[in-house]
Parts: sequence; structure tokens; C-alpha cells
Amino acid sequence: MPAPRTYRDDHAAWRRVQPLLPEPMRTLGHEPTETRWRWRDASVHLDRYDVDDSPLTVVVLHGAGGHGRLLSSAGRMLADAGCSTVMPDLPGYGLTDAPATMRRYEAWVALVGDLVRAEHERSGRPVGLFGMSLGGMLAWDVAASLPPGSVAAVVATNLLDPSDPAVRAGVARFAALGPRIPALLGATPRALDDLRLPLAAVADARGIANDPQVARALLADRRGTGNRIAIGFLRSWFAYRPAIPPQRWQHGPVLLAHPGDDRWTPTALSLPFFRRIAGPTRFVELENCGHLPMESPGTERLRDELRRFLGPLL
Repeated sequence: MPAPRTYRDDHAAWRRVQPLLPEPMRTLGHEPTETRWRWRDASVHLDRYDVDDSPLTVVVLHGAGGHGRLLSSAGRMLADAGCSTVMPDLPGYGLTDAPATMRRYEAWVALVGDLVRAEHERSGRPVGLFGMSLGGMLAWDVAASLPPGSVAAVVATNLLDPSDPAVRAGVARFAALGPRIPALLGATPRALDDLRLPLAAVADARGIANDPQVARALLADRRGTGNRIAIGFLRSWFAYRPAIPPQRWQHGPVLLAHPGDDRWTPTALSLPFFRRIAGPTRFVELENCGHLPMESPGTERLRDELRRFLGPLL
């Protein structure tokens, strides 16, 4: 059997992004530890920052244009705050090896739910979720699918509700197609669900970062933003409905730390869902930050808000 692929040896695209990032976000020389986790028929690649005696583990989730290594700066930020962090590559992205049938949103929800359980059993610590981009809604959906108390807290940079017509228009490559997406996908034969389309063909992925150089480098990453997305993933995401409505939320505090200059999915797309969440919530806007938050002073605000929000658990 060939050795499992690693970012150290196999995939250099994320390194090409590093010099373009602000110095505090660079993780070259401070890379996470790479491990593998068996989930059903998948070999899931996990990046880890383990913190000795940490009272909390946070699972950091990418969206439909990334992978765990892309979020290593967020993982390190959390580690600096005292949290052990785990960053999975979800099926279809990064270095995870998984059947094509796992390139579905409901499979992502199930995988992360089982990862939460596995991390709690591994360490005995409570587990929080931090999702960026589409990963923000994934974090909320995972927590909603588990018994109350399974997830200690949820942090998201975006909360994109696919049932909201404004969200459909906002994420689509052409806004006019947004309202028609469910009908178009419904008319597509399920035999084509494993067919993969370039992300840039269905969404304006140039909005991943406000710095054009960074955006181009990310679009060149064929395991991340430059990857292809399965029609079945799109169908399942647009059709997915949470296990509970936000008004019945009983699963711990929620922080929405939204990029203030997000030109792909502006703050207004996340607020309608966020405002319906019952229980303790907090909203902050990250000044000057694009969809991938990398600009000052928003990144410093994010660091401070994570410490404040997660502080009672540390």
C-alpha cells in the first residue's frame, strides 16, 4: 500500500500562498501535526495543534473552497489561546481519500458529528466548532444534529442558509440563476451526482480573498479553491434542512464573527439566520476583512473575540 499523502511531501500549493499572507497568519515553520482518522470507507486527513493540558478541543471546518491546511492560521490562533485544534480535510478536498459518494453535504455533517464524538472520547475534553465560509453553517448543522451538550460552542465567520433566496443569489456565479438553482438541480439526473464542476463555474470564487494575488494563488490550488465540486454536493447542500430550526437551538453559545468587507457573501446574507437563533449569541464584524479574513484590524479583533468567547471554557 502506498504511504498516506501529507502536506509535507505531497501538496505544495498551500506553501505558495504563505508569502502572500500577513506575517501573523503564516504557518510555515509552525505547521500542524498530520494524522489520519478512519471514518467508514474514508481515510480522513487531520491537521492538529495539540496543546498540553488544554481544557478544550476546537474542530476547525473549511467550506466548499478550502481544506484543513488552508485554515492552519486559524488553528494556530486558537492554539495560542489555549485550545487544542483539529482541522479535517472533508471529502472531495485536501488529502482525504474517500469514495465519490461521500462528496455530499449530509456526509460532511455525519463525518464531523462522529469526529466530535471521537475527539471527546480521545481526550475527555469538551469540543467546540469553528467554521469558516460554508463551514460556518456546517458547524451549526453538526451541532444541531447532535444531542444538546455534545458541542460546547459554535463560532462561524458566515451562516449561509441555503433555503434563503438571497443566499442562493449571493453564492451563485450569476445572481439571476440563484432562485432557479433548486429547480435546475432537481431536473438534473441523479446519475450525474458524481460529476464534478469547477467551483469557479458555479460560484464567483474570486471573492475568496480581497487581495487579487491571494485569490489567484488560492484558485490555483487544485485541492482547495481551484478544485471541482460534485453536482451531488450542490444538490444536497441546497436541499439540506437542519435537524432543528434555529428558534429551538439549545446547543451552546454561538459567535458570528463576520468579515466586514466580505465581497463574496456580505454580512447581510448571514444575519437573517443568525438573528433567529435562540439562546446566547454574539455578533461582531471584523473590520476591513474579506471572505478569508486576513486583514487588520479585523484579524486582531477575531483573536480577541475568540479569547473572550471561549474564555469561560478554558
